[in-house]
Amino acid sequence: MLGLCLIAAGPEVAAASPPDLANVLIDPPSADFQAVPNGGSGKFGPQDADAIASNSTDGAAAKQRLTKDQFTRGYEKGWVQQSTGLVLVEGAYEFKLNSGARDYFSASKSGDSSNSDFKGFFDTPGLSPAYGAHFKSSDGFPSDAVVFVKGNLNLVVVMGNRSGVDSSRVLAQAKAQFSSAPANTLPQPGASSSASGVNPLALGIFTGAVLVVAVLASVVALFLRRRTPGQAAAAAAPPLTLSGDGRYWWDGGGWHDTENSVPPGVQRSPDGAYWYDGSRWRLVPGWQPRP
Repeated sequence: MLGLCLIAAGPEVAAASPPDLANVLIDPPSADFQAVPNGGSGKFGPQDADAIASNSTDGAAAKQRLTKDQFTRGYEKGWVQQSTGLVLVEGAYEFKLNSGARDYFSASKSGDSSNSDFKGFFDTPGLSPAYGAHFKSSDGFPSDAVVFVKGNLNLVVVMGNRSGVDSSRVLAQAKAQFSSAPANTLPQPGASSSASGVNPLALGIFTGAVLVVAVLASVVALFLRRRTPGQAAAAAAPPLTLSGDGRYWWDGGGWHDTENSVPPGVQRSPDGAYWYDGSRWRLVPGWQPRP
């Protein structure tokens, strides 16, 4: 009897904290990808329901669906491979229950197939439930996405490149992401209520891959509209002289450190965060996003 009392009075085991979604997302397939800063162009970093709903054609309906499916939080990361112009975007979207993640996945697939940039599905052997989707933006920029579910997570991997995308490479990254992700990020009850029953097309939601492709488009604007010698804009740009290591720029009379100042007249990204040195985009020294 005393032993039972001692057991009952013992300390409770604290529930494990949910993993950081930033750490759930895996690294790019090679080390030559440059990360896009969180909070900068593309809005990478933590994602709440309002941020996700803002990418829908009907924000109110999108938020209604996220609430219905018990969305809790999300996270997105983006990278650019400078040598090839390949953009990689990954997203993890957490739901309270596995059933909510699967229900939202179904709505995502229906919504993505209705998007004007959608060009068709491709197979995703080795992943289920999952779908692959080809997209091409109105200005001709192609991208491929793989959207899949693991436990209570919706996971998305997108690659885009002006010269085209190898869907097998996107699928390989998605499989690596699936293997790395935890079985669940939140404890699941033995029997959960279904979150289904809402017609995804009636809500007009474009989520999942379309959400990430919308983010991808802003990165494309920053990193992939590269000037070539034949373009008039490039011809009109003032000449830029950099030191052999690319660290310093020449003003005609002296050298200046690119980590402290930006050459005058160079091309800048729409938000002013990056400047173009003729071969790659660089973060403007001291740049901070607007609050």
